[in-house]
Amino acid sequence: MRLRFLDTVPLCGCYCCCRCSTNRRPHSRLGPSNALRGCNLMPANVVVSGAARGIGLELVRLYLNGGARVWALCRSASDGLLKLAGQFGQARLQIVPGIDVRTCCDIRLEDCPSIDILINNAGILREGDRDFMTMNLDAILEQIDVNALGWVRVTRALLPIVSPRGKIMNITSRMGSIADNTSVSLALELKPKGICVGLLHPGYVQTDMTGGQGFVSAAESASMLAKRIDEYSISSAGTFMHANGEELPW
Repeated sequence: MRLRFLDTVPLCGCYCCCRCSTNRRPHSRLGPSNALRGCNLMPANVVVSGAARGIGLELVRLYLNGGARVWALCRSASDGLLKLAGQFGQARLQIVPGIDVRTCCDIRLEDCPSIDILINNAGILREGDRDFMTMNLDAILEQIDVNALGWVRVTRALLPIVSPRGKIMNITSRMGSIADNTSVSLALELKPKGICVGLLHPGYVQTDMTGGQGFVSAAESASMLAKRIDEYSISSAGTFMHANGEELPW
């Protein structure tokens, strides 16, 4: 599989764990209005990390429009999240600010007895010096900490209330091998309990992280991701799926 390395992505980011994307264009584009058509979301409690902007925000919007109750984890509430909160109300959308995936170990979700879908989406990309001899190693370590281990902290904190037959979905990339291998191990561990763990590649998405470059918008990527999440089952737990429906090799 060929990887597309962006001019705006530092060498250290690509080789560590940033969300580099494949050269695959999406096979189909599902609009937000019909992305969840036929999906069983009622009643569904959905938790999304990294929910303030980009793909995370669009996933929140999409699941709300689909009828789910959503808990949006973020470091601080964005204008987009606040607008959705005003539109849907607290009964449908709970914004959970102050969540730093580098340090979180205790996440309290108000009025959430169980989680049907946990989507680990939080990630960062630090710009830095591309030169091998002068690149910032602290920035590399920060990206590994957030992108490869952040989802582990969030999942550990919330796993006790993930429902039987629930789903834990990790948004990742081919370069996030540490996170991917850990996800597969967790999938095998939780499979006997009926909890499905899956890995999803969002594609080459137009977000702040990619400098606005990409094949699809955040809304289009979220639509395809939601479709893949609905398709995941215990039999496919641990597989790595592209948002466009292709199973990616390890």
